[in-house]
Amino acid sequence: MMRQTSAILLICLAVAAGCGEPPATGDADTTEPTGLESTAATDSTEAVSAAVLAERLGACSPESLALRSDPGYAAEINPLWSLSGNRDWVSIDPAGVEALEALRGEAAIEAARIVFENPGLYVTVVSGAMPSQLRVLPQTWELVTQASDAGHEVWIGVKSALTTSAGDVFAAVMVTEDGEFGFLGDCQYPDQTEPLLHYHADLADQGDTRTPVDVLRALLINDAQMDDATAFFYPTYEPTPWAELDPDLRFLDPFSNTPREVLADLTLVFLALEIPEAWWDLDVGLCTKIAGLGWNGCYALTPESKSPAPDLDAYVAPGEPLEFWLIPETGDIREPLAYLGSIVIPEDALADDIPVRLVDDINSLADIEAATGRGETLIALTS
Repeated sequence: MMRQTSAILLICLAVAAGCGEPPATGDADTTEPTGLESTAATDSTEAVSAAVLAERLGACSPESLALRSDPGYAAEINPLWSLSGNRDWVSIDPAGVEALEALRGEAAIEAARIVFENPGLYVTVVSGAMPSQLRVLPQTWELVTQASDAGHEVWIGVKSALTTSAGDVFAAVMVTEDGEFGFLGDCQYPDQTEPLLHYHADLADQGDTRTPVDVLRALLINDAQMDDATAFFYPTYEPTPWAELDPDLRFLDPFSNTPREVLADLTLVFLALEIPEAWWDLDVGLCTKIAGLGWNGCYALTPESKSPAPDLDAYVAPGEPLEFWLIPETGDIREPLAYLGSIVIPEDALADDIPVRLVDDINSLADIEAATGRGETLIALTS
C-alpha cells in the first residue's frame, strides 16, 4: 500500500501473521527497483552474457552492502512478494523500449516519476490487465534500457488499479530468448533472482522440463504454482486467519491475506496530502486506519522522502471515520506515537482525489503531544 520508494516498512515483528506474508530471509522493503552505482560498468551491456548482466543489474549497491554487513541488520524478504497479489505484468521488447525512450523527453514528470501514457501501444500483457500509463522511477528506467540495449525483453510489474492508481511500476525483470531471467534493481539478484532459480532447479531435479521463464510466468498466472513455490520456501508456514488477528495489528491489504469480501465492502481512495514544512523533519510514519478493522499503508515523514506532491492510498468505509496516526520510523504499529484525528469523506467525493492537510504550527513531536492532549485535531479535509 505504500506509494513511495522511501516509505516505511510496516514490520510485522511479533505479529508476523498479521502481514499475511510468510516469514522470509532477506530485505523486505523491495517495493520498487532502485538505481545502482555498480551498473555503470566499464563493459558494455552487449559485451557480457545474460547471466552476468542479470547479476550486474540486480547487484547490491555499496550502501545496501554496508547496511547488510551491520550486525544489527535484521530485515526480511519474501522472494515471492512481487509475484503475488493484485498486480499486472506487461512485457516490453527492445523496440518498445526504444519507442518509449524516444518519448521520454515529452513524458510528464509526476512525483519524480516518468509517466508514459497509453503504454498499450508498445507493451503486451503477461498477466492481469493493461495499465493506462506507466509511472516509473528514472533509475528503474535506466536499468530497463540497459537490459533492452543488450537485446533482452523486459517484464514490468505494475501495481493494480485495485490497490493504487494504475501505472506505478514496482518491479522489472529481464527475460532472455533462451528462457532465463533476472530481476533488476538494488539487491534484486540475491533477494529474488537467485532464490527463484533455486526453486526452478528443484523442479528440474524432479523432472520438470520448463525453462526458468516458463516457471516465472506460471507463478504469475497459476495459483497452484504459487502454492507449490510457497511450500518450497516456507514448508512450515501456516498463516493465522485474518479474522482471528487483533484489529489493531492487522492490515487492509489485498497483497496479504485480507479476505476479498472484507475489501469488497470498502472503497479505495487517493489522498492528496498537504504537509507543512516542519512535519518532514519528524522522522515518523503517517498512517491511516479504520478503527476495529485494520491499518492501511503509511507515508514516511522524513527529509529524504519529502515530495512536492505526496500522496497515499487508503481503504475507507463509506460514511465512517478514517483515522490518522503517527508511528515510529521503524514501522512498529504496536505502539503508535500519536493520534492526529479522523475525517469522514463525503460519499459523493470518494471517486475524486481527496485533499487532506496537516495543521501548521507544529515543529516537534512534543508540539503534537501537547496539541492532542488539549483535544485538538491535527488533520483536516480541505476544499
